[in-house]
Amino acid sequence: MNASLLKNVTLTAAFVGLGAVSQLAQADFVGYYDVANWNVIEEGNSSIDLNNGPTSVTLTSNDVEVDNLNADFTIAAQAAGMVSFSWAFNTSDGDGAFYDPFGYLLNGAFSQLSDDSGSDIQSGSVSFSVVANDVFGFRANSRDGVEGPAVTTVSNFDAPGNGVPEPGTLALFGLALAGLATIRRKHQG
Repeated sequence: MNASLLKNVTLTAAFVGLGAVSQLAQADFVGYYDVANWNVIEEGNSSIDLNNGPTSVTLTSNDVEVDNLNADFTIAAQAAGMVSFSWAFNTSDGDGAFYDPFGYLLNGAFSQLSDDSGSDIQSGSVSFSVVANDVFGFRANSRDGVEGPAVTTVSNFDAPGNGVPEPGTLALFGLALAGLATIRRKHQG
């Protein structure tokens, strides 16, 4: 193989490898954390919309006259590390945000993120740590089941083990780097 062709093949492999690795920063609900792998609990007429996966999921709280019903979306952590996500909350409950809290779950414990005395529209970002096999996820609760639901969209999701490249991608990236090093040595020598 002539030097010019080898250089072009190696550069192409390097760009493919770099492209695959650059995707790691944009994890979302993919791989192990694909929306199809999560546990879904929808009590009353609460719902979890997965149609915008892998970039986001939307939880809608119950609006049937039954107290304390949940929409839960949970999964076991693949590895230890940080879970992070953004959330956008909007309640149509005539009595305000207090009646439809949103938050995250960690091993069954609910951590509320929405502000009970806050506006009908709220948002934020959060991160928390997990160890492998911790069960975590999101909850939309309805304290009273009347006056309208809250709708919360979860996006910018990342979790430990998410975005880990497959061995083939790492091998391609390694070969590309080795090829670039060889070309550089040839041009310097």
